[in-house]
Amino acid sequence: EFIFDLLLKIKNFLFIDKICYYTNILENDFNNNHTQYLKEFYLEFMKDFVLPYIKKHNEPWIQNSLLYLVSIRYCSNLNARNKHVLNDKEVDKFEEYTEKFLEHIDYSTLKNFYSHYINSSLIKRFIEIKSNNHLKIDVEDDTLLLKAGDEIVQESDSLRVDTKTLEYDKGKLCIDAEVLNSIFIRKKDQLVCYVNDKEYDYKVNDVYTYTKFFNRIYHKKYSFRVEIPLKKLNKKKNTICFSYKYGDYKMKLRTTFKTPSSKINITWKNTYFSFADRILTYNVKKEDIIVRKRHAITVVLKELGLLFEYLFRSKHKKKLGVKSFLLRTAYWVTKPFYKKKKVWISFDKLFKGGDNGEYYYHYVANNKDDVTMCYVINKDSADYKRLIDSNCKNILPFRSLRHYLSVLNCEYMFATHANPYDYNGFTSGVEKYFRDLLTFKTVCIQHGLSVNQIAKFQNRVYANTKLYFCASKYEIKNLSLPEYDYKDYNALKLTGVPRYDGLQNKDKKIILITPTWRHESSSKLVHLNMARQYNKDFKESVYYKVYNDLINDSKLIEAAKKYDYKIVYLLHPAISSQIDDFEKNEFVDVIAATSNMSYEKILTESSLMVTDYSGVQFDFAYMRKPIVYYHPTELPPHYEESCFIYDTMGFGPIIEKEDELVKTICDYMKTGCKMKEEYISRANDFFEYDDFNNCKRILEVIEEEKDVK
Repeated sequence: EFIFDLLLKIKNFLFIDKICYYTNILENDFNNNHTQYLKEFYLEFMKDFVLPYIKKHNEPWIQNSLLYLVSIRYCSNLNARNKHVLNDKEVDKFEEYTEKFLEHIDYSTLKNFYSHYINSSLIKRFIEIKSNNHLKIDVEDDTLLLKAGDEIVQESDSLRVDTKTLEYDKGKLCIDAEVLNSIFIRKKDQLVCYVNDKEYDYKVNDVYTYTKFFNRIYHKKYSFRVEIPLKKLNKKKNTICFSYKYGDYKMKLRTTFKTPSSKINITWKNTYFSFADRILTYNVKKEDIIVRKRHAITVVLKELGLLFEYLFRSKHKKKLGVKSFLLRTAYWVTKPFYKKKKVWISFDKLFKGGDNGEYYYHYVANNKDDVTMCYVINKDSADYKRLIDSNCKNILPFRSLRHYLSVLNCEYMFATHANPYDYNGFTSGVEKYFRDLLTFKTVCIQHGLSVNQIAKFQNRVYANTKLYFCASKYEIKNLSLPEYDYKDYNALKLTGVPRYDGLQNKDKKIILITPTWRHESSSKLVHLNMARQYNKDFKESVYYKVYNDLINDSKLIEAAKKYDYKIVYLLHPAISSQIDDFEKNEFVDVIAATSNMSYEKILTESSLMVTDYSGVQFDFAYMRKPIVYYHPTELPPHYEESCFIYDTMGFGPIIEKEDELVKTICDYMKTGCKMKEEYISRANDFFEYDDFNNCKRILEVIEEEKDVK
């Protein structure tokens, strides 16, 4: 307020678009700005400052500045960033304040507002709120306009069809796409797909394209899928395009290709995708996808043109252009050698092995001779050395030349995490040079079980996932919801997950405390092949206080001594860098998950698990060992509950207070840590298999799929 008052008085200032040095944490630092976790950051800020100030001062720059500050508060709770600071009634109040604030903001301010840190869907929603959802469409001078009264708030030339996946699958050219920059489209007949100038039907779907703030849906993009059998395309030339239709008005839409699965990158004039006996390109001027009969000379010329562009037209990324030229050339030279055997790849955390990816790697490597089964891991990790010392073959150091070439020749990618491109070195800057060659089939073998709301990252389209292997019918139920879009594609398979094959009970009287993490307690993830860095503010967090108090509880320690139990506190990988912050005592071992430890060993040897929401609870329940859930009210989860309801489906009691938790653990130790019949019944109902043949079933499904043409 002081700064704004000063600027209003002086009226002599300018805006700069980049701050080079700044000593304080900025409002848009969604990881480190800890004021985001205070209620007053939202409610008091709106009530005591924004609303009174905008009523007194309504200059355009004040509107812009306050709009930015209000929007930041929404964007700090965008999708997975939701801080869970405000309850439902408080979010209602915050939205009410926003509605009153928008009464003082001009449509021109909203229309022209832009910030790299503000989600564009939020501004579109603000426009709808300000207009009380009374927007209308007009056609003027052959241009489609979206209006609020007489104010133009959006023009149709901003409409785009963004291709998410483009592939040849089972005799069809398939396109998954969504409409960008639009609050125009409401009905199917407003978007038309044309194949060779004739209208072609497509399927509208409900795949996750939501934009959420405070876990409330603010916007959903129009998402659809087109499937064109190859036999319906003629041999010479075919055109595919999209148009927006409003009454008699039609406008051809530009198609964009922003993801690795979209196969082409129109930054390059010679971009192409070769499949079956066809070659696909994009005509930027006519805004048409072109499919022609493929000839060897055409492919060679396109490839040479592409390599030329990498060398001489990469502009600001010349080094990346040269490296991409060399890697792409190496791909073509070595391709005949990779054709001798199919390449399959699996991975886990790049800095830590021992999860589903490694288990499946070992099984296939030992049971399938006609496949080169590879495992990706960071060369600096302890598990890389362990695997090499064990004479394991085809261990791929992350981002090595062999790793890159194996990915480009890969048939199946067995993914434990949502973005297989990033986990294999083809990040957003790199993948643009290789999209047409990244043709592997993504198969999800999971990291944790899919019982929460994870549709944003685990829907069918996000990584073009072909098969999804599950351990429970409840996962199938969750993943069958419309926003995942798996139901009609025969993708969900109930087989069990690989690492459960190693879960043989070897109880050694250990109490295992292993909670999951919280966004607000961890530092920002710098890179996927590295553990998170140290967070200097961690000791100020509620998370630290809750678990530091627990592992130093005198009653718990005395009971462990009395009943001859050992206590182990296993830090989640996202919190492992904070290990030295915890107060140590001689009766509790504090272990970082990123260290040279084995999940299988610690899980099979433990007698009882204390957790909150961690996915390893399912590993423990699979062995029918007792679990105690610790859900302190001051430490809410950062996930959205879905099909797994802890009250009725959890594998142990739910406790909110430390003293009650300690008493419960002590009672379990006193009676030998046996799982109660009530929870054994729940585990029996939850898991489909307990026969240690999960890898075998997964391989059988893969073999069946390969036979389907």
